[in-house]
Amino acid sequence: MLMPIFCVIGCIHYSKYIPDPEKDIQLWVAHFSHQRSFSYRYTMQTSTVKTQAQGVCVIERGEHVRGTWQQNGHLLPFEYVGIQDREYSKQNDQWVSAPRGEQSDILIQVERLLQFDEFEYQGTNGVYTYHFKANIPFLAPGRWKEMIGVMDVSKQTFLPIKIWAGLPDSSVSWTIELFDYNKKKSIETPRVPWSSYRIQGGGMDWQRSVKDRLGSLDIDHRLEQSSEGLIIRVPEYYTLEDIKSYLGNSTITVYRLTPKKEDAIQIEYLRGDKKVPLFCAETLFTQKDIKNISLKIDPAYRPLVIIKFADKNYFPPEIAVGINGVIQDVAVLDNDQKINTLHLYTNMHYFELQLLKASIMHTLPDLDIKTTSGDFR
Repeated sequence: MLMPIFCVIGCIHYSKYIPDPEKDIQLWVAHFSHQRSFSYRYTMQTSTVKTQAQGVCVIERGEHVRGTWQQNGHLLPFEYVGIQDREYSKQNDQWVSAPRGEQSDILIQVERLLQFDEFEYQGTNGVYTYHFKANIPFLAPGRWKEMIGVMDVSKQTFLPIKIWAGLPDSSVSWTIELFDYNKKKSIETPRVPWSSYRIQGGGMDWQRSVKDRLGSLDIDHRLEQSSEGLIIRVPEYYTLEDIKSYLGNSTITVYRLTPKKEDAIQIEYLRGDKKVPLFCAETLFTQKDIKNISLKIDPAYRPLVIIKFADKNYFPPEIAVGINGVIQDVAVLDNDQKINTLHLYTNMHYFELQLLKASIMHTLPDLDIKTTSGDFR
């Protein structure tokens, strides 16, 4: 497998990625949250209840889960849809809305389970296997300190594919299998009331771009003209802040770096880490110079941003790339040819990268967005 560290087409240096299961596990665990989507099934056994379920999670978007609770010989089916901050549970064939809870947010459950610094590598038998101290106190509140965990990591994707957590005697346990990472999935939501927002802006012919921007993000919406301006209607789980985020503007800045602080016009920090100052000598390019952005998952299952500029240019030996004011990566280049493509790794979630791409590819002016009654005229 070839794994680029930071890539610039025309001068890229690839190195063979040789996984070290003892040293790389924290990196692999961190990559889990940066995937696009996954499917799962789990079984939970406590002293009184057995739960079995399966579902689909689109990270930062939503989740749909179905299953059964079994207690005292009774079997009770359940179904939840969690999207944004809302949760819809099926009760007597009717969908009931409530603030989103953990029963429809498997990502939070898995992330909390794996919030430990030490994973003890146990060896490999087709997968990388680890033992760890499990953080899942609700299974046995009086014995939570005794909880242990076992995790299998795929040798192909370097992502968790099975996690078991429970008491050493297995009297209570939680087992989850994770699969179908990064498949293109959508969450089918119940019929819900819709909210209305008024959008006003000036300058360029931007209304078509609003439609294209929301369409590229797969946001269910309707647009109508009114005397107030452009009216957008969306399902109730999209808030005003969500719409402002979807129709806001992202920035990309490429800086030339200098090794000397006195030659810098500004000081930035790698991913906000004050321990890693970067001395920026000048701005080379911004989002206005970009022709295209595409996203992909690389062979090591890391989200990769491919930035193509409108023109080929010579790049200096050291550059840094910032997104929305945060330096996401740096590169030391060895190239004497004009190039126009950068491959960039970030610590952003996949949906955040989709927002970035949509912003650059479907340009909008600064818009004034407010809640409205939706009384169109």
